[in-house]
Amino acid sequence: MAHSLIPPPAKMDMKGDQVFNWQFFKASWQNYLVATELDKKDTSIHVATLLTVMGKECYEVYENLPLTEEQRKSPQQILTSLGAHFDPKRNVVYKRFMFNSCKQEPKENIDTFLNRLRKLATTCNYGALLDEMLRDRLVIGVVGNSIRARLLRESSLTLQKAIDMCRSSEQAAIHLQQMDPVEAETAHFVKNKQRTQKSGKASKPPNINCKYCGKSHSKGRCPAYGTTCSKCQKRNHYAQVCQSLGKDRTKRQPQKSTQKLHQMDGDESGSDESIYTVQSKPKQQYSVELAVETPTRDLTKTIRFQLDSGATCSTMKLTDYKQLSDTPPVPPKTKLKLYNGTIIHPVGAASLRCQIKGVTRKIHFEIVEDVPSSLLSGKAAEALGLMQFAQECLVHAVTESPTQTKEQVLSEYKDVFTGLGRLPGHYHIDIDHSVTPTQNTRRRVPIPVRAELKRKLDSMTAQGTIARVTEPTKWIHNMVVVRKPNKIRVCLDPHGLN
Repeated sequence: MAHSLIPPPAKMDMKGDQVFNWQFFKASWQNYLVATELDKKDTSIHVATLLTVMGKECYEVYENLPLTEEQRKSPQQILTSLGAHFDPKRNVVYKRFMFNSCKQEPKENIDTFLNRLRKLATTCNYGALLDEMLRDRLVIGVVGNSIRARLLRESSLTLQKAIDMCRSSEQAAIHLQQMDPVEAETAHFVKNKQRTQKSGKASKPPNINCKYCGKSHSKGRCPAYGTTCSKCQKRNHYAQVCQSLGKDRTKRQPQKSTQKLHQMDGDESGSDESIYTVQSKPKQQYSVELAVETPTRDLTKTIRFQLDSGATCSTMKLTDYKQLSDTPPVPPKTKLKLYNGTIIHPVGAASLRCQIKGVTRKIHFEIVEDVPSSLLSGKAAEALGLMQFAQECLVHAVTESPTQTKEQVLSEYKDVFTGLGRLPGHYHIDIDHSVTPTQNTRRRVPIPVRAELKRKLDSMTAQGTIARVTEPTKWIHNMVVVRKPNKIRVCLDPHGLN
């Protein structure tokens, strides 16, 4: 076996949960020892390899450990001392509190939730009660009362049985959704301005339908402002309410959702960034779920993001951010400006590590209130490998050619309209010579048709469709003449052949 082809373990990650990171590095190192048979070599090679793969930051910790020269020559002593540094005496009560507070996220699958529980349970010292504690937490923290009721009805519920029941329920829900899909459209960054009027106070005048967009909205908030009509090519109104369609049109088509352009005005840099709304069509979901680390990097949450290839910055709902951290985000440096002049001030900003399909990137988010969903910009989606953009786009010009007359077309493509056409090559017909030939006597042709039939046969002979036979032949079939409007059709009676 070529040991040089085995990649070394990843270096020790000094950020985030150092206890978990050390346990992961130590387990990877032990596997690397066995795979490369490094434990069978001299201890000096063993120690040198360990110090090489642990990384610069971890090596600096090793340099400051109070170890003697003899202890620094022992790889086991080095691992023990580093373990005591990264994994000191932990607060079991707090770790168990974190475990018992863990619940399944709304869009999180059961396997991801179970992995989070197992990770939290490793620091709780449950010992022989580990499976029972995982089972109880799975029943309490699972999303959905129906599956929880099924789990509670089981008198002898084990951890594996609970996992199997949750997985089967999850798969059944997916299959039902595929059999009866719910078609819905969502529009982002559109605020609902309708408010319930309180009794005892003067009510505001009701909104009326706008003649430019056909919708009901407050003054100065028309979504058609700045758009171009697809009917008359004029601006600031929709095609559904275009006056150029005629006064006799009384019924209007149902209005479709429109894309709305939002701009980001930087307070410091002054650069404009744009965010486009995303409209999901039936049976198509342009959204992804990312594993987002908390600001302290001790936990990972799953958050759904809407993809927007035209956006130049990413936004996150405030409710999604609160799932990651209880501390407020840093003050924002930008403001959101809609196309119609409306200003939306973010409540903060945050740079978080996001992961999907093994790709991890640090994404900067603007934290926004009162929006339907979090938004992932085109640049961030490309960095995570979710989108690919063409480097070169070629647009071919289409020129209008003059209209040709019928005579010009017939003259230019004369070979297409002359004769029946003939394919190159020869076609071979297999004949069964064991069949007895059939010879039929000719049928009489009506006198009024004979002259026209003679012209038709001469034309078919000239075109090469048929050939005159002047010698005896074994097969003779009747000719069938069928009159059609302004012409006759000549064919063969294939009764003897069949």
